[in-house]
Amino acid sequence: MTSNSSWADHKNATVGDVTSLYDSFPFYSLLYGANRGCWSLATRVSTTTLAQEIRLASKGNETTEWVVGAFYKTSRPTSPRTTSIRVIWIISTPAYRFTALAAA
Repeated sequence: MTSNSSWADHKNATVGDVTSLYDSFPFYSLLYGANRGCWSLATRVSTTTLAQEIRLASKGNETTEWVVGAFYKTSRPTSPRTTSIRVIWIISTPAYRFTALAAA
C-alpha cells in the first residue's frame, strides 16, 4: 500500500502595464493632454490546495498482477481576488527632469 498527501498555500501578486489600452481611446489626449500617465493593473490572489492519493498493489510474484487506487484533489481561494488600477503621471519640466506623481 502506498499513500501520498500534499498541501500547498499559494500566494500570487501580479503587476502589469496597461498603458497601451488607453491609446485606443481617441478622446484620451483631449481630456488629459500630451502627458499621459503610466497605468498599471495589480492583482492579488491566494489559493490552498490539498491532494491525497492511495494505491494498493499485488505482491508482484503472482500470475496476475494488479493495482487499484484513488486520487482526490481540491483547491479553493483563501482570500478574495483583489484588483487595483494605479496611474503614475510623468510631468516634464523645462530642465528635462522628470517627476513621477503616483495616484491610487
